[in-house]
Amino acid sequence: MKKTKGISKGKKKKVWYSLVSPKMFGEKVIFEVAANDKSRLNNRIVEVSLSELTGNFKHYHTNVKLRITGFDENKAKTEYIGQRLLDDKIARFINRWRSRIDSLDVIETTDGKKIRIKSIMVTGRRVKTTVKDMIRMSASEKIKKYFEGKTLEQIVNDIISGKVQRVISGECGKIYPLRFAEVRKTEVKL
Repeated sequence: MKKTKGISKGKKKKVWYSLVSPKMFGEKVIFEVAANDKSRLNNRIVEVSLSELTGNFKHYHTNVKLRITGFDENKAKTEYIGQRLLDDKIARFINRWRSRIDSLDVIETTDGKKIRIKSIMVTGRRVKTTVKDMIRMSASEKIKKYFEGKTLEQIVNDIISGKVQRVISGECGKIYPLRFAEVRKTEVKL
């Protein structure tokens, strides 16, 4: 005997929500997302190219992570939670005869958030471990001193504009000439 299947419930119609960038990026509509319910979108993490947020194509190699925090009618508000440099950008500067130096620093902002900054430096030639350690220590000191007393928005703007990268290369370049210095990744800890 064949069993009958239960009556299927009608599907809920999807609604389109406009995703709005954070205040530091001008609160522009980035794109639209469809969902059955607002609660399914809440706390979702979205990754967007920085060039889409700033309108500057030079930033195509950086992806920004945004978290959906709330809704205003059909607009989903977001907050900045981090960014990362694409692997192909890093791979272009690293090869067999160069040294890669990574640095990790945790900085507390004046608005009470902790941000983890991972930076990368590449030398023109291969160097000894002692030189790498000196460059890493110098970069960490400069990053901590530079970001002391700043808000999250100021830190993000300085990273995007390249001010931090110039400070790192200027200071660490005195120890050994650098070919490349960049903030590889940032993460906001709540």
